[in-house]
Amino acid sequence: MSSPITSKSAGLRVIVVGAGAVGLCAALFLAKGGASVTLVEAQGRGVRAPERRRAASANAAGMLGPYSEALYEGSNTHRLFFRLCAAGHAAWERLLLSYPLLESGVRDTGALLLAHSDADLARVMRVRDRARQAGAVMEWTDGLPDDLDPRLYSLRVAGALRLPDERLVDVWPMLELLTELCIEAGVSLLLEREAARLAVRGGRARGVAFEDGSGLVADAVVLSPGALAPPGLVEAAPALRLLTPAKGILGRVRPAAPGCAIEETIRTLSVYAAPLAGGDILFGSTMETGRIDFDPDEAGLKQLFQQLRRALPGARFEGPPRFHAAGVRPMSPDWAPMIGPSGPDGCYVACGHSRNGWLLGPLTGQILAAQVLGEPIEDLWAAFTPDRFEKKAA
Repeated sequence: MSSPITSKSAGLRVIVVGAGAVGLCAALFLAKGGASVTLVEAQGRGVRAPERRRAASANAAGMLGPYSEALYEGSNTHRLFFRLCAAGHAAWERLLLSYPLLESGVRDTGALLLAHSDADLARVMRVRDRARQAGAVMEWTDGLPDDLDPRLYSLRVAGALRLPDERLVDVWPMLELLTELCIEAGVSLLLEREAARLAVRGGRARGVAFEDGSGLVADAVVLSPGALAPPGLVEAAPALRLLTPAKGILGRVRPAAPGCAIEETIRTLSVYAAPLAGGDILFGSTMETGRIDFDPDEAGLKQLFQQLRRALPGARFEGPPRFHAAGVRPMSPDWAPMIGPSGPDGCYVACGHSRNGWLLGPLTGQILAAQVLGEPIEDLWAAFTPDRFEKKAA
């Protein structure tokens, strides 16, 4: 899993800013590669820090859906994004083999994609074709699969695709497990300290500065601050200026009877429904570009719930839907992550993961470790460096 420790990497001081799913994976892979890593996080750790409930990685449903993400592709989507997602899935498999204790934070729910119209059907069939091309385990059904109760799902299903290898991360347990792995690997945690600015000397990143005038010295800095980075960091790293915030909300309901529960992650073009360990269903997620608040949104919740009822028309729930959480996604211009150098020498970014921070976290850590430690990178990885937008403009 880790890079071999070389004379170049041994003792290399690296600061990683942001302890979400992506930042934790970056810190872990860098430490395993021999770097001396300090992880800086503006908030506290775990459920003891209420503010972190608003972080994008903490408010996602934790879906590891490398193939079902093709459901949402648009005209501006990076042409190699699907391949990156498939590589992200493989990176998770390697991570779980290397660290079996992480298995306790992952559930093998599989995914079920449902089409209710001709437009839905075209998109679900695209996912099917992409999954088939990648050699994924899959099952296609014209109409509703025979093993599903039509009273719950309705017979008005034009097509269904099962992807049994897609998984769910239990978000809070996994954040804690990754944090523990980082500590075991020698990563130093600096919590409740916000990196306000990049320290630059001689045209090279030399560390980070805090608002109180103190700072940390390093040979390289990795910025993974999410959608709402401090202005001083945005000024230093041009890639952060390309991010657009997009608010998403999650709702939660409890099935009123066992027959209304789901075991797979249900995905349609308009909503996803993820089964939680306690039996509740987490559903989402809206995409409100430009919004940076974390407030409950009753209108958005109502709209999402209507889409959930469309996917599960026979379901009965205990009471009305409850607002679960809101998060702000970091969106890049082509909805794909930006991973690599940005700004002065020694400054790297890992940003723009949208809702795929969990899926792409381990792969991002692997890519960044290779870049920072001066190792060769694959052609696929190079297609997602931040400078791709400059090249496109030229």
